[in-house]
Amino acid sequence: AFSVALTDTRLCVGPNREDSVVKYSSVFVNLGDGYSTDTGAFVAPRSGVYSLALTVYSDAGTPGATLAACARLRQNGRTIASPSENNLQDQEDSASALLVVQLHAGDRVDVALPAGCFLCDNNNHYNTFTG
Repeated sequence: AFSVALTDTRLCVGPNREDSVVKYSSVFVNLGDGYSTDTGAFVAPRSGVYSLALTVYSDAGTPGATLAACARLRQNGRTIASPSENNLQDQEDSASALLVVQLHAGDRVDVALPAGCFLCDNNNHYNTFTG
């Protein structure tokens, strides 16, 4: 089991020109050390059914500014969920995904930040990744 958040301090990541792996640095639980803050990936220690949850949040910071809060939850590089919010009606957006997947020992699960999207967080832990 693991549960991580983007950061404990004010931080925004993106937007980037290319997709990039999100590296969550605030660790709540990391039983078995399956999640790596260095790579941003969870590696399944054994085969089984896993519950995965991802919440993304962003704040454009200025009324009227546009943003896209989005991410891709990936299993071995293949997208399995893409929560996104891009309504352009306010300066804050969030989205979540919760799913159950079959993983094999050694499978890698990570979160990619698509080009053009960005995430913002602080000690309220709006951006979380849990399994």
